[in-house]
Amino acid sequence: MISRFDETRRQLAAVISAAFAAAAAEGLLPTAEAAPFVVEVPGDTANGDFAANAAMVNARTMRMAPQKLAALLTERFDFGSLPVERCEVAGPGFINFYMEQSWFASLTGEVLQKGEAFGRSDYGRGEKVMVEFVSANPTGPMHMGNARGGAIGDCLAAALEWSGHDVTREFYVNDAGNQINKFGASLSVRYMQLFEGEEKHPLPEDCYQGMDILDHAKKGYGAGRYTCVNLTNTDTIEFRIFRGTLKYNTLIATLQLLDRICDVALCLTDDQIKAMPWTTFASGCTQPELVQYLKERRLYVNEPVESEEEV
Repeated sequence: MISRFDETRRQLAAVISAAFAAAAAEGLLPTAEAAPFVVEVPGDTANGDFAANAAMVNARTMRMAPQKLAALLTERFDFGSLPVERCEVAGPGFINFYMEQSWFASLTGEVLQKGEAFGRSDYGRGEKVMVEFVSANPTGPMHMGNARGGAIGDCLAAALEWSGHDVTREFYVNDAGNQINKFGASLSVRYMQLFEGEEKHPLPEDCYQGMDILDHAKKGYGAGRYTCVNLTNTDTIEFRIFRGTLKYNTLIATLQLLDRICDVALCLTDDQIKAMPWTTFASGCTQPELVQYLKERRLYVNEPVESEEEV
């Protein structure tokens, strides 16, 4: 879809190119091909509705001063039905175009006709573009750069779509892989330091050194309960559960969960276990204490329930 605005710019460029050819045919300019030039909207509307730098970028090729070349071209402009009120040579050799009021009126009609699609173009001609922006890092605190990158990236992608590009947005959420493994290991060490000190549990160099990890560990310490899942060993999953006071039903639910895991491990092959989605696993948890435990942690698809009192 080409807008009336873009079409006018192309038509003005064609008028200028035709003037180069006409002057060359009269022997006033070399027959060399004109260098590329642009027709754009000037920064100051007092300098016209459109402006071209054709004379300045072609002065050396045409062996003529920019202002003189601009005047030579304007004398040979043939606008035909293009609603140009006048054109002027300005400054070092700009050619400024002033459009008739009927041209602006036609733009209003185009806005009404295209509605929400007004402003779209086929400039990109379907070229594929992938815009990667923002990496929401769950292992560290969010900052203003995350918010800024999200807004700028999405706006850039939208602008490319409107200009005729085939855009794919990539918004990364780093919630898996080595980053999370390090985060879990770092959190585990920081938590144990709260109980037994840093000398007994030194933080490895490849763990996250930021103090925000300690803040997360203190949340579990203050609540009296901490559950750590160690994912550093790809062959096994290690659960560590610490509790100052343990709710009876939580203990029963933990044992029932382990029983459910054992049942699955005994009945299914390794490939079947890897392919099993969580919803299938959870649907096999039927004991009331385990169901209650999963519901409290939003791990069981059902109606929400209230947490029970500690005992």
